[in-house]
Amino acid sequence: MNLSIWIILPGAGATIFAVAFTIFAQKRRCPWSYMGLGALAWIIAIIIKYLVASPVTPLVYQLLYVPDKVWAPGSVLFYIYVGVLTSLTEVLLTWLVLRYTRLGHVTWSKALAFGIGFGVIEALYQGIPSLVTNISALVSPLSLSSATISNLQLLNNPIFSLGPATDRFFATLIHVFANVLLFYGVVSKQNRWLWIAFTYKCLVDTVAAFGMFWGVETVSKLWRLEAILWVLGFTAWWGIKQIHRRYAVDQTTYPVVISAAPVRSSN
Repeated sequence: MNLSIWIILPGAGATIFAVAFTIFAQKRRCPWSYMGLGALAWIIAIIIKYLVASPVTPLVYQLLYVPDKVWAPGSVLFYIYVGVLTSLTEVLLTWLVLRYTRLGHVTWSKALAFGIGFGVIEALYQGIPSLVTNISALVSPLSLSSATISNLQLLNNPIFSLGPATDRFFATLIHVFANVLLFYGVVSKQNRWLWIAFTYKCLVDTVAAFGMFWGVETVSKLWRLEAILWVLGFTAWWGIKQIHRRYAVDQTTYPVVISAAPVRSSN
């Protein structure tokens, strides 16, 4: 029944990273309005995803998933379905709003703010409840079921608890990358950036779905999955830098489209 202070690390890590990204955004003078808009976009996407997944996912699961065979073709198709569902709700719907309103025709700081807001709200949504629950478990472990205690005891190992603690850092980078791709697609008038974001986000959640069924009950399995997430996260970090450079070029190329103020004629 013994629980250590390490069990709060996942929730604390997610919350700290959320605060750190928010501070970073403000140091870069990212507007609060677009951070809030990104957070709202995530909330709406998750609600729509839940409404679609509730009736559809159990049917797809029964049709495709092969119990106890995580690498069976049907099981793999189910993971891909989960990834596609995420991309449809978090990427495609966001793109449609950005593309067909003035919301997407903005400067880099607003695009970055939107992506950070999108990722930060998810980090807080996952981090704060975990932090509160695990602190409560430390204070009153006897109030919890034996199954809950057994799961929490995995987090007694700091090497294990460090994995989910770092998740939110890389997941937030992933959200930022996917969203700035969408904004860049709008300002550059190139739809291919939508499909790059769609495919990338689909890959991320396909891996996440596989991890849920594969299980991460050992340090070895957890960190093999985390290694994939780290690769995807560093790819996002590199991609954000590349899009930032391209954005700067297109800000000169399309000043009327993405300038905060209209360009006046000198005549």
